[in-house]
Amino acid sequence: MSTTPAIILRRSVPNDHECLFTAVAYLCEGSRHNSAGQRLRKICSDAIRADPATFNEGILGKSTEEYAEWILNPFK
Repeated sequence: MSTTPAIILRRSVPNDHECLFTAVAYLCEGSRHNSAGQRLRKICSDAIRADPATFNEGILGKSTEEYAEWILNPFK
């Protein structure tokens, strides 16, 4: 049984306080555009607002609405 060796690629994302969100957006969408990180923040914020039973203050450490607003801030 032969196996194909894994290939590891390194990609750079802007160091702009949204690098984690930009990196995850790149993995999910293949996009490293400037708005990719902010777009993913918005998706997270919307998902949190849509399910306050799961994303509650006990999980988030803040109220659902407060956290949903906080996650949109590119410096957080």
